[in-house]
Amino acid sequence: MMPADHAWQTAMQINPDSYPAPESIPAAMLSVLLLAVIPAVLEEAFFRGALLTALLDGSRRATAVLLTTVSFALMHGRLASLPSLMTLSLLLTLLMLYSGSI
Repeated sequence: MMPADHAWQTAMQINPDSYPAPESIPAAMLSVLLLAVIPAVLEEAFFRGALLTALLDGSRRATAVLLTTVSFALMHGRLASLPSLMTLSLLLTLLMLYSGSI
């Protein structure tokens, strides 16, 4: 765990081991929706929808792609995962440019 994560959890009195497991399939599905699907959709809407589109209006295409890719990777805050995050971000950005939609 990163020191900042540990400090945050300590300050907020959060103990990840104390979270109860969902007791039913609908509760598990709701957890996945709230913790994985919605954040991922919002990230895509922000990075590929808003940020990339705004940068394409005022920058060269390569600059917009680079800034979007790096911003997405750095936002996740894991330097050890930076190469894979940048690769994923670049692929998603190029896919959005190719398809014309998120």
